Amino acid sequence: MVRGLTVGIYQNKSEKSPQRKVDDIEKKGETPSFVIDGQSLAYYILTPKDKDHSWEFANGGDYNNYAQKIVEFFNLLANFKAQCTIVLPLPDGTGPVTENSLSKWNGKAQDKIRRVSRVRQLLEKTAASSRGLLDVLPPFMLDEIAITAAKLNVPVLYTRNSVYRFIANYLKEGKADAVIGNNSDYVIFEHIKYIPIDSFFNDENKIWQCYYMTPASVCDILGLNDQKKLIDLAILLGDDFTEKFVTQKYNIYTLLRIKPRQNNPAALVEGIVDWLNLETYEGLENTSPIKELIADDAEFKAVIDESRKYFSLEDLLPEGDSEVRKLVDEGKLPLWTIGISENNDFWYEPVVDDYKHEVMTSKVTLPLRQIIYGILGRKEVIEHIPTDEAVSTETVQAEADLPELSQILKMKKPQLEKTFYMIAHSKFPKQPNPKDDPVSALPEPFKILALSLRYLIAQCFTENQANYTRTPEDNKKLKDAGVIGAPPIDLFELRALAAQALCLIQLPYSQWNNGEQKAPEFKPKLRRLHVAALYEVVLQHMLWLQQVFGQKNDKAKPHRFFDGQIFAAAYDAEGMIGSDKFAPFYQEPAKIRELEETRLHEFIQTVLYPFPDGLFEAFSHVPRSLGSAAFEEVKPQVATIVAPKSAFANLMDSSDEEDAPVEAPPAPVINQPPPPAAKAEEKKKKAEMDEDEEMAFLMAAAAANKGAKREVKQATKPQKSKGPQRRRVEKVNLNEVKNFNKESKLEAKLQTKQQGFDW
Repeated sequence: MVRGLTVGIYQNKSEKSPQRKVDDIEKKGETPSFVIDGQSLAYYILTPKDKDHSWEFANGGDYNNYAQKIVEFFNLLANFKAQCTIVLPLPDGTGPVTENSLSKWNGKAQDKIRRVSRVRQLLEKTAASSRGLLDVLPPFMLDEIAITAAKLNVPVLYTRNSVYRFIANYLKEGKADAVIGNNSDYVIFEHIKYIPIDSFFNDENKIWQCYYMTPASVCDILGLNDQKKLIDLAILLGDDFTEKFVTQKYNIYTLLRIKPRQNNPAALVEGIVDWLNLETYEGLENTSPIKELIADDAEFKAVIDESRKYFSLEDLLPEGDSEVRKLVDEGKLPLWTIGISENNDFWYEPVVDDYKHEVMTSKVTLPLRQIIYGILGRKEVIEHIPTDEAVSTETVQAEADLPELSQILKMKKPQLEKTFYMIAHSKFPKQPNPKDDPVSALPEPFKILALSLRYLIAQCFTENQANYTRTPEDNKKLKDAGVIGAPPIDLFELRALAAQALCLIQLPYSQWNNGEQKAPEFKPKLRRLHVAALYEVVLQHMLWLQQVFGQKNDKAKPHRFFDGQIFAAAYDAEGMIGSDKFAPFYQEPAKIRELEETRLHEFIQTVLYPFPDGLFEAFSHVPRSLGSAAFEEVKPQVATIVAPKSAFANLMDSSDEEDAPVEAPPAPVINQPPPPAAKAEEKKKKAEMDEDEEMAFLMAAAAANKGAKREVKQATKPQKSKGPQRRRVEKVNLNEVKNFNKESKLEAKLQTKQQGFDW
């Protein structure tokens, strides 16, 4: 994003305005045709209109609310009978891997990690702004945009190029009249007509207006005498390539003799424009003082060349026409599978989470990604995983002996359902029989919800634990069942997650926050935030796996599974949604209580069907959010290779042995803790005398000493205290010291001046 360009357009000394009637927009047909920047649409939806702060994004996302805002936005565009297309980016790692692309993706991830770390700071402040954190989108944000757009018959395009460059080229080819977004960088491109996404309004005459910008109109507003100089303006202001040079390495104010003025935020833009308008200006490479900088700094020259290529739309990447790409465009594969199929890395998208917690979402969901890697024909994949402070790089082995994607697409539905069931229970020591499992009778979307919660709780059978969450040695029942440690969520957290999902599926969303009481805007709690992240990311991976197996149901939509505000209310009520802490927030509290009595308890029992009894009770006093540094030695993170043994080698075998139960692995060997140190014996206290005994003792002592002659000792004569020992130093003539060097002579001189030395 070009630094300061928006400020220069809106707050410069010119009286010209980009405002224009929507009916006056240049268009090729009878009605306008708009291409919408999908990223800008996401940030526009997340940004609260009437306040500087909102906890929606940190609570995990309010997808019903987002869907309503998307519908409202397209209803606004319907006033102009506009034809619209949305453009969304493919995930990082999709484009060709170069040094520049790796640096760019890593920089984006680092920036998001820094933004997420600020959530901890915001939780401690009463008044704070979260606008700077909106780049960290909720996990299902782009999915909700695509689903709602499909419902409104708005096409969605995915690009491996920069969204800005793709749209600029889209307009250059005449496929739309204007772009709607929130980045003024669009006006740097040639042939662009740009409308800020939040600029539509009705004037006093009920006429729709908006801000409408072209390169020519922006030059007119800024007073720039040549439209071709817009790229030079972007370079000197600081774009994605040159910003660190013009803000850190060189002082553009000093170079161009621009005087910063506090009462004029557009002073930098105006100063650069004045310099570009000079008659002596012959281009950046031929005009002092930039000319000399470029000549002496090859790196600065290289980034200037990159900027020109970027805005000139040179070297656009081909979008690709592989089989995987076609399946992605049809919605049959996750977006990130394009990069994996092209032997690229996997970039784990940062989410709002407690990254200091031991049980991380990336570790919990790793086995599911390994299965997809194996189906796509990869043996190993490099993963870039966000941590508390940086992005770690790990090489993981794909699941071996799996059928290829082409074979998966030919498998029959019963075999696919059975395979998916096995994967969801792959962490169980002994897998349940699907024929006896009540989850098999659940319809969608209840079934995928139950399997996702099961997979999350099944982490109790894995080493994904902290030392203080491991199974107690004396609990033989759980150890025999293969339980290694506590589930990552508590029982009341499971109830809260299941309850909010059932409310979203069973009841109209319009009833929420429309009852006797209004729900407050719940401030996030770090623990609740982590539980929401675990649930959403596991559910997201399970839906990805359903896509790969061709099992994804149309009813499986984000707004049916999660709502941050409803979950926060259910969490604070400890999952008891029929209580006065939750039910009054709904228009019909009686239906909430009925839902709890008739459906919630039964659904929880279905989820917990294959788990041993007493699982949650055994860990009821175990802390779940303490830092591991308090219990175990902190070791530096190193790149590791995870090579799990496949549990799915016989997926294609149709023999009767498939129904046989899977034997449990041997119980893990856990060293017995050392016995506690022996306690030191306490000293016995002397028996104390009571008041009568003490008086009798004193009277007896007085009688014994009666008449005795007292001897008065003569006071000793005080002795004169000796002074501190002193070292005598003999005086010498420095001229006689011939063998001393300069430092030794100085030392000797100090000693001759010394009168004594206190030991």
